[in-house]
Amino acid sequence: MQLVGSKVIHKLFGSGVITEYTGRYITVSFAAGDKKFVYPEAFRTSMRAADPQLSLAIHQVLFQDRPCGDSLQYFLVFQNQTFRQE
Repeated sequence: MQLVGSKVIHKLFGSGVITEYTGRYITVSFAAGDKKFVYPEAFRTSMRAADPQLSLAIHQVLFQDRPCGDSLQYFLVFQNQTFRQE
């Protein structure tokens, strides 16, 4: 899964691009500046990948220990949430 260079949408900061991935953290460049987040936890509620396939892959990482149905249901609900885009 290629994270660096991927576009994301954050609820507070809007659109950004992942510029660095260091195993446990990602750095995202937003118009307001660079922000560092814990990966993959940041994708639980406040951020999503702009690419639906990458978003699904990230959610599979988040829910790898849960039954498949729970993960898919959460992913579908999460994808329908409204995010501020700039």
